[in-house]
Amino acid sequence: MDMIKLCWLYFRNALGAVSLLWPIALAAWVFHMALGLGDAGGLWVAILGAGAVLVFFRSYWRLWAILFPEVWRGSRPLRDNLAYWAGRKIQAGLWRVRTD
Repeated sequence: MDMIKLCWLYFRNALGAVSLLWPIALAAWVFHMALGLGDAGGLWVAILGAGAVLVFFRSYWRLWAILFPEVWRGSRPLRDNLAYWAGRKIQAGLWRVRTD
């Protein structure tokens, strides 16, 4: 029974994240399509189109303002481990260059 509750919790969280982030994906798609227009479009049309999509979904802004800092704070252990790993690789590479 606990497994079913846990799976339902993960599914509900994933569905919530998808429903919260789909306007950003739509804005990215509009930006990409406008850049593909070539001379008829251009960068300004792409920026304005993506901005219009985000303005249309302005009711999501408050939720995004809550979500992004939480994601940033939640990713801290991963970022710390990644920074440690990268530092170790750089130090090992420098040591290898010095000893060659």
